[in-house]
Amino acid sequence: MRFENERPIAGYVRFELDEGRLVSADVFIPNCRSATTLRTFPLTDVEAWVNDPDIRDGVVRRLSIAGPLLATAAEHFATTFGPRAPATWARDMMQSQWDPSVPTAGKPLSQPSRVEAPSLPNATLEVPPSRPYGDDFYRSVAVVYTDLAKLVRDPVGRIADANHVKLSQAQKWVRVARERQFLGPGRRGSKG
Repeated sequence: MRFENERPIAGYVRFELDEGRLVSADVFIPNCRSATTLRTFPLTDVEAWVNDPDIRDGVVRRLSIAGPLLATAAEHFATTFGPRAPATWARDMMQSQWDPSVPTAGKPLSQPSRVEAPSLPNATLEVPPSRPYGDDFYRSVAVVYTDLAKLVRDPVGRIADANHVKLSQAQKWVRVARERQFLGPGRRGSKG
């Protein structure tokens, strides 16, 4: 895949749906011999590309197709690969996704293991009836934002939705909470 004037980098990305958006779950870059190659792999561009409406539906339809379970392979490679030939081990990994009797990496798998998603905290805030809002309000914004940021990619969007305000209003609340030092500085490229 090539983005703009960068040299092409071959990569395997397995996607999962997260709240309706395709997000990368596993990334494999064959023959990655330098940290520079790893740093320049355009993962955010790839995610944006697969979430384009013209591309997304085709990717979502293919999510059910069996593929290598890279996380499982990495987890068990050093301890269970043993004398088995790689082709056999890789074939069994693929087959185990539809035949639970086939062992993969030393343990039987019928599908990738899933962790139950935690429930999201309530993002509804008690918005004071008039401005200026006091420190208590911005402290509560900081608490809700911090709790959401651990679980979702767009905590500010969740706050906006839960409080029926525009995204720009929720962004302003978070910005003021940061200015009042109830929240640490934001990360570059984050949505809040």
